[in-house]
Amino acid sequence: MDTVNLCIDIGNTTTKAALYSGGGEMAYIKPFTAELFKEWVSMHSPRVLVSKTGSNPELEDLLQDSDYLDHNTALPIQIDYKTPDTLGRDRIAAAVGAYALQKDVSWLILDLGTCLTIDLLADNTFRGGLISPGVQMRFRAMNDVVTRPLSRGFTSIRMSIFDTWGVLVYFEEGTALEGWNGFVNDKTAENGNYIMYVDGITFFGKEVKKSTSITLLK
Repeated sequence: MDTVNLCIDIGNTTTKAALYSGGGEMAYIKPFTAELFKEWVSMHSPRVLVSKTGSNPELEDLLQDSDYLDHNTALPIQIDYKTPDTLGRDRIAAAVGAYALQKDVSWLILDLGTCLTIDLLADNTFRGGLISPGVQMRFRAMNDVVTRPLSRGFTSIRMSIFDTWGVLVYFEEGTALEGWNGFVNDKTAENGNYIMYVDGITFFGKEVKKSTSITLLK
């Protein structure tokens, strides 16, 4: 009987898992829970490997230290990274997955998760890469920062947002602005570019005017 492997990914957003046997996928579950873990272990007695970047305390209470993937795990690739103990386990897993798909080629690996990672696998060696905020994180940053200017030090401030046709889609005035939520007349605004104008009066009576372009994507 073929060995059954249980691969678990404890990510920043959710936990998912898959069962493999004989080189094929038997099952995939998202989200994956501690109860499912108990059930699958009872049914299949699998070998377990866990990539952990997030937290799932209930599931982790059932795991052994040896279940966790890290840079000390026996891997089919080499890791050329200055601080391998800080290297994300998901990035290691993605590099091994690329190697398994096709060996002896160079891979540029993009992982569009909670964070965006771009890594290079060359000469069967992980060469490192970069990590940056993911898509949803970028959108939240745009909403929280770009479309809601700080008004500290002002006695009054006005914010106006126009579409590319020059039509006013949002206006707000005060000293504690809520910011635009991306709606126009209680309907979601169209994706695209908008212009935000802000002008205010400081405590010293000086008028300040600023403008910037913003992009709405939903």
